[in-house]
Amino acid sequence: MQTSAVASLRDWTTNLLKSIEIFSDFLQGQSGATMKSMECLLAFAGESLVFAHAAASLMPILLVLTLAMIKDPRVSLVVGTNVFLPGFTSKFGKYLVAYRLQPQDQGGDLLTPFLPGVPGAFWWVLACITACFVLGAWSWTRMALSTEKPSPPHVLYLTQAYKPSFEAWEVERLVRKMMLTVVSTVLPVTLSPALQMQCISAILLGSLMLYAHVRPYKEDDWNRLELRLLGCAVLITGFTTCLLANDSHWSRSIETQFALMFFIAAPAAIVCATLAVLVAVEMYRERARQKEAEALEALNKASEN
Repeated sequence: MQTSAVASLRDWTTNLLKSIEIFSDFLQGQSGATMKSMECLLAFAGESLVFAHAAASLMPILLVLTLAMIKDPRVSLVVGTNVFLPGFTSKFGKYLVAYRLQPQDQGGDLLTPFLPGVPGAFWWVLACITACFVLGAWSWTRMALSTEKPSPPHVLYLTQAYKPSFEAWEVERLVRKMMLTVVSTVLPVTLSPALQMQCISAILLGSLMLYAHVRPYKEDDWNRLELRLLGCAVLITGFTTCLLANDSHWSRSIETQFALMFFIAAPAAIVCATLAVLVAVEMYRERARQKEAEALEALNKASEN
């Protein structure tokens, strides 16, 4: 959204893309890099980044508490951790954003203007990020390895898709999401595009190799699907790196950038459409199985009478 090719798009196209991004960020309780985020608005109003962090975390906390009161605290913990913890953790990364106004060899100091004004702020922020990772992984691992019988819904959510020896594998997905969000926040694409893309590629490649080695799902089709999704993500990251590099080069061309944008958007669109169809088909099959079970139960009752 920040390349010269995007700037040349027609207004309605750009507005559509930004609207989709804003809507996605709203659903996730997060703020995008290309919109006037809550942090920017509160900073403009004279509030600190710490206050903005707390204000942005208020809605997710209320939603988790509401779910805990309506359903089960353990279910709310699983849902809240999965949906909100990556974004909450990434907000700590904003304190660590650093840059120079001049080259280092010309006396340019490394500036960290967003760190709170307390002694050892860097280490406190790093400790908070580490605590989020440890608590998130520990809580999910503990629930996934629960011996409670019959298994409650939150345990089934974490374990039912995996082989018995990989019951806690869902933790890998959580940690991966958290790492990706923290990297994208600590290393914004406007300041460190190459480093951000390399870190994201390393995380995705690490997950890809892990899945290729252990194949944790019970159904091998799911293992193959996960490998394809991760491979597609690595491919998209590579094309994004090319787009950023081309945009900063003196000989860039709009045609090349549009071609790269197509190769970025097309796989993502195909993946999203395919997943939507698969989910819809599975929901239809589940509903059909439920109706068959109800019909069979009614038939059994009728035969008994």
